[in-house]
Amino acid sequence: MKLNKSSFFEMSKLFNRSIVFVSLTLIAASVYLIYACLGPLPNIADVAPPKEVIQTSPPYIDVKELDLGALSLNRNENEIPIPDVHKHILLYSMNDRYDAKSENQCFLIGIKGSSIRKTISPKERVFLGFKDINSGKLRFDDIPSPIWLRLDMKNGDVIMEVGLDIVDEMGEKVVQNRRYFKLTALNRNPQIHEIQDPTLAKFATALECAFCSCPDQLYEIYAPDDEKRGKFRIQLDPQNPKSVIFVNLNSRLFFENESVVENQCLGAIAQVVSLSSDFIGIKVWNASGLEKVSLNLPIYNKAEEVSFNIDEAIKRVRKRTTSSVSCLLGNKNTYLKKGDWAIHTKMGWKVLKKTHDLVEVINHNLVGELFVFDRIEKVGDSSKLVGHLFDKSRSNVKQLYIPFAKSQRKAARENKSEDKLSEPPRDEFDDIDFDDPNMEFDYFDFDF
Repeated sequence: MKLNKSSFFEMSKLFNRSIVFVSLTLIAASVYLIYACLGPLPNIADVAPPKEVIQTSPPYIDVKELDLGALSLNRNENEIPIPDVHKHILLYSMNDRYDAKSENQCFLIGIKGSSIRKTISPKERVFLGFKDINSGKLRFDDIPSPIWLRLDMKNGDVIMEVGLDIVDEMGEKVVQNRRYFKLTALNRNPQIHEIQDPTLAKFATALECAFCSCPDQLYEIYAPDDEKRGKFRIQLDPQNPKSVIFVNLNSRLFFENESVVENQCLGAIAQVVSLSSDFIGIKVWNASGLEKVSLNLPIYNKAEEVSFNIDEAIKRVRKRTTSSVSCLLGNKNTYLKKGDWAIHTKMGWKVLKKTHDLVEVINHNLVGELFVFDRIEKVGDSSKLVGHLFDKSRSNVKQLYIPFAKSQRKAARENKSEDKLSEPPRDEFDDIDFDDPNMEFDYFDFDF
């Protein structure tokens, strides 16, 4: 049969249509089989985006293309040194609180020329981004990079480990170098108005406004078992005698409910780090231990010399009983019993008989030189009044041995002449029976 041109084209079209039909049939059959095996296809909106893959190994870098600067001279791939990263890393602060443990230890670091600071934990790896590995243009990077660092504590020192890890196309490490450096914290002591943490600022302000005194020698002599013995006195509120804390070296203070307290609590903390006759050194930390301030609290109530001559202040001392004397105290005839306290102020001497006055003296609300009558002691052939004299701060004390004055009768007998016996004037206390329990005696007390 002879085919013409038009018949040939019609057969071709028919053949192509058959092929398309068969292809569509096969595709439909395939979709049906997939649907039957796997179930309905999910909605595109329900498909979760793929999770970001966190790279934990060093990225591949072609060492030949790495800009090493001068470090590339006469070096092969395995001899690439670690740059002096320690020259660009700053250790601003670290948690050096006395109660810092490994689980809450941390460091605050930065890079020279950058205002960005980063808080890291011990052994936490920090990646550094760079353009020129030997330049100072470093930055903290969130993704792994060939060069990294981490800090740790060893024997009280901060040691920085710097690593350089480079892998080839197959993931094999071709460079793996380590260097170790000792870092020193900048330890800049801020002014209180520069402190960022509000609790720390309030804590430091409360301490800075305190009134401080040296150890009270009154406790040293008369209360040897008292817990206040040998401790420095900090009065937080000068108007409130109850706001007193006694501290010694390494004493710890806390801040709770806007007040300085001695009971341990969480948060900011302070520790006494030094003591002298001029200052109480205290270091205060915030809760993290990264922000801190050192304070030198001045001693306001310093030791000073007494403002009078003791030989002129207490004279004409005479024994009246085994535990009492009469004397001229500040030009006033006074009767003193064992254990009596007498204080000297600008108003003169006052013998303290009221409990209120004693408490005022103990709390430093009534300030002056204090004399305490301890006992009458036999020294050789004579008796003496023994007592202690404290300066105004009570940080200095002197033990006194004041001899009794000779009675005027005895002095007259010793000095009488053979020709004439003079009758000495009588003392106003000579005719008083001090052992009479019914005796009422004026102590020459007066109010200020």
